[in-house]
Amino acid sequence: MSFDKMFVEKIKKRIEDHRDLYDRNEAAVRQQIIDPILRELGWDIENPDEVVPEENTGEGGFPDYSLLQEDKKIILLEAKKLREDTMQKIKQLARYSSDVGSRYGLITNGSDFVLFKSYEEFKPYIDRVIWRVNIENDSVERVLRNLSSLSPNNVMKIEELVAKNDNLNSLWDELIEDPEAFSNVFSSYFIEQLSSRSAQFKYELEEVRDFLREKAESLLSPGSVEPPVMDHNDIETSYSNRYYTKMRLNGREYKISAQNQILINVANWLVEKGKLSRNNVPIEAGYKRYLINKENRNKNGKPLPGGKPINGGLWLMLNLSASNIVMKSYELLEKFGFSRSDLELE
Repeated sequence: MSFDKMFVEKIKKRIEDHRDLYDRNEAAVRQQIIDPILRELGWDIENPDEVVPEENTGEGGFPDYSLLQEDKKIILLEAKKLREDTMQKIKQLARYSSDVGSRYGLITNGSDFVLFKSYEEFKPYIDRVIWRVNIENDSVERVLRNLSSLSPNNVMKIEELVAKNDNLNSLWDELIEDPEAFSNVFSSYFIEQLSSRSAQFKYELEEVRDFLREKAESLLSPGSVEPPVMDHNDIETSYSNRYYTKMRLNGREYKISAQNQILINVANWLVEKGKLSRNNVPIEAGYKRYLINKENRNKNGKPLPGGKPINGGLWLMLNLSASNIVMKSYELLEKFGFSRSDLELE
């Protein structure tokens, strides 16, 4: 049997039929789900030149598998019981992987698989996820595409996969943070679809663009929404799904009621320190946008998306996702000679 649709369906059926066993027995998950998957991907799990089980990382860690090529640990793989949340376990495996020089970690409960980078400066664990796929919930095509990247022939190309994902995410961020560009990209498609679905109505291009522009702006609203109640026992999460309630900037403490206050406080603090002024703006937020300007105007002459006046007679663009609010705050500090460590978020 090869790693194909039939094999994935077989594993899915096995999980459904024996869920109680896999919920309580990690060894069964390893032997009856993970081992067969590794074999079908092309790994010789009996060959210590390719797969080493439970090797001590030197820091008290014993990941279930080390996948090797040319005597180098490429991926450390950790297995969990089916009922366990894989995302809650990334931090520990990332530490083990980094300790032994493995660039990637893979954690799975037999159904949910998460591949992530062991280390990347200034990025929390969750933001280093390359892909996540679930055998039970995702399409077979998606499962095959992602898990196939772990085969011995493909595993050395993960860097290429990471670069492609980074490019896609970067382009999406630029698009979603520019409502005008967003509306231009999708307006023709919407008019075509609307014409075929409701021929009795005529939609003007500008009418559709206005609608899409508003929708794009609403997608950016996480930067300004009120934070939900958080369980303080939560694991370290990404900027994009964590809402902070307190920040310390070079020792000064601020309470936060909306996420965009992080960037506002950083900008105002830099004005107060004499670093940020009308003499060193505009500051770009991308090749099409300004983050800070001396007037409420973007590169294209239109108002800054979510523009807000700040100290020093400056304007700040706030139509950013929650993750980019944090990243732009760090970048702004570094631009004026401060360190990311000067900003602490809770």
